[in-house]
Amino acid sequence: MVQSQLRRDVLVVQSAELSRMYAAGEVGEDARRRLQRCLDRQDLRFTEE
Repeated sequence: MVQSQLRRDVLVVQSAELSRMYAAGEVGEDARRRLQRCLDRQDLRFTEE
């Protein structure tokens, strides 16, 4: 259970960093969408465990 929460915490940080990078113009819209979908799928997988 601790490992699952840690994974989710990492996903939250990754998502926040992706948002920051997009806002700063470091990644484009297509890349942001693609990466966010990947993070969302990982989040769903961890919530199903």
